[in-house]
Amino acid sequence: MDYFGTNFPEIAINLGIVSSSYAMHNLLNWMEQAIYNFEKDNNQYLKFVIFSAHDSTIGAMKSFLRYVLNTKLESCGFDDRRFFELNVDDNGKYKVRYLKGDNTIKFNIDYNYFKDKINEKIWSDGKVKEYCQPKKNDNKKEKDIMGFSIMIILLIFNAILILYLVAFYFNKKSNI
Repeated sequence: MDYFGTNFPEIAINLGIVSSSYAMHNLLNWMEQAIYNFEKDNNQYLKFVIFSAHDSTIGAMKSFLRYVLNTKLESCGFDDRRFFELNVDDNGKYKVRYLKGDNTIKFNIDYNYFKDKINEKIWSDGKVKEYCQPKKNDNKKEKDIMGFSIMIILLIFNAILILYLVAFYFNKKSNI
């Protein structure tokens, strides 16, 4: 993907959004299904975990979470892991815990807050597709200026070439 030829100028933030929107949308859908199943079956324990072991995926997700929830952005190694856990606390409230691979808790927040913040920032598939498309330069004025500039450069080049040939011709003639 040509980052500088995309339809959106905010490269650093948008790449995290593009890389994470689909996964975060699915994560929320899976959490909603887990909550539905928990309430329907009246289970005593609810836990949902998703993780990724690819460093670029985790890096993009961490960039996205920093943008959405203002979490700390840290470097990650190739074998780094992050976990999302959906739990029910003692008061019956759903919580989302985000943990590093070593079980360090990065945040433990209310599920509805998490869901609302994520939904505010994720992009639709259409917007992601638009972002990844090359820019269309339909501006006639810019095209006209470019054409005129090329024409001027060619005229200057031709003038220099003619002057060189004339000088060469007269130089040869004077040497005879």
